[in-house]
Amino acid sequence: MEFTPISAAENEKIDELSALATRIVRDYFTPIIGEAQNEYMIEKFQTPEAISRQIASGATYYFISENAKNIGFLSFYPKDYKLYLSKFYLDKEERGKGRATEMLNFVIDQALRRGLSSVFLNVNRNNPVIAAYEHMGFVKVREEKNDIGSGFFMDDYVMQCDLKQEYPGQGASNGTNGLYCQLASAKHLDGLAALWANEEVIRYTNIKEACSRQEAESRLAVFLDNQKKLDRPTIFTLFYDGEICGMAGCPAINEKEFGFFYQISRQNWGRGIGQKSAGWIIAYMRDNYPGATLYADAVTENIASIKILQKLGFSQTALHENAFERDGKRHDIRDFVLDI
Repeated sequence: MEFTPISAAENEKIDELSALATRIVRDYFTPIIGEAQNEYMIEKFQTPEAISRQIASGATYYFISENAKNIGFLSFYPKDYKLYLSKFYLDKEERGKGRATEMLNFVIDQALRRGLSSVFLNVNRNNPVIAAYEHMGFVKVREEKNDIGSGFFMDDYVMQCDLKQEYPGQGASNGTNGLYCQLASAKHLDGLAALWANEEVIRYTNIKEACSRQEAESRLAVFLDNQKKLDRPTIFTLFYDGEICGMAGCPAINEKEFGFFYQISRQNWGRGIGQKSAGWIIAYMRDNYPGATLYADAVTENIASIKILQKLGFSQTALHENAFERDGKRHDIRDFVLDI
């Protein structure tokens, strides 16, 4: 099953999406809410113009496809530090095949990449899919009755799936494959020493030069000492397919202020590990240290990290020109902050 994003500029895809949405929604919801309300809602929410407006306002749409055929679609957007799942639909003949679980796993992954702590949605109170949502981990948190115009109302439950994890990324893999985390430990020194000895990795940090093993040992000791007074750990070693691939976390400054960083081994660049692990850390910190402030910095030429910080909600607070020298060249540093 493949997930293909749809941009506001892809008019043909938006037309195709509108036709698919109209067909699925008309077939599914007419028996639940009646033809008159369903047709009104299709016109209000599923036309090409309506979908284009939603994308322009921040909604993300994906086609769900199998063997090059579109069989459903998703839409979601961030709201109140959570991910709002607005659309979650499959063709009739594709239901009951376990696809909804795969779709939800994709949505959860997108939420964690954005550092969001929950996924929530509205569902009509007479919709039989409620049981399926509950099976997937959603719970009813409240009832809503929203006036959508022309005398129609959406009479819904709001359901939520919390993504709180004991550690960032826990459950994201089976512990041997894919990306996962462990508490930072002295036993990770070999892998972390290799990370900090790589000049390409160091080039995108504010570390002045690649570290010797002794320097790496001292650096790790500082991180581990930082964690001793905390109730819950905030610094983690990253693994990919069983091998150390980086480090990420939030060193404590005081009870309410933390740094924020992530560093990924060169051979693992381009896999989305930086964005995903950064999102995990933000979600974890929101769950375990609500109300805290996170501080990050980035070398100006590290454009990828700056984009990730901005996507996670960090705001730039300062630019320090010629902040430090490495290899005879002066480098600028940008400071960022995020209140969680």
